[in-house]
Amino acid sequence: MSKDVKTQDAVVRNFEIIGEAVKSLSNDIKDKNPNVPWYKIAGF
Repeated sequence: MSKDVKTQDAVVRNFEIIGEAVKSLSNDIKDKNPNVPWYKIAGF
């Protein structure tokens, strides 16, 4: 991980955005990709 605080904050924020975006995906998409750990990703 970078020692630069701005970079660390940006990475954390991007994980938060990804976690929130996963929650809005349709069940159809999730069902078609069962190998993706959706629950864990949403927990970011």
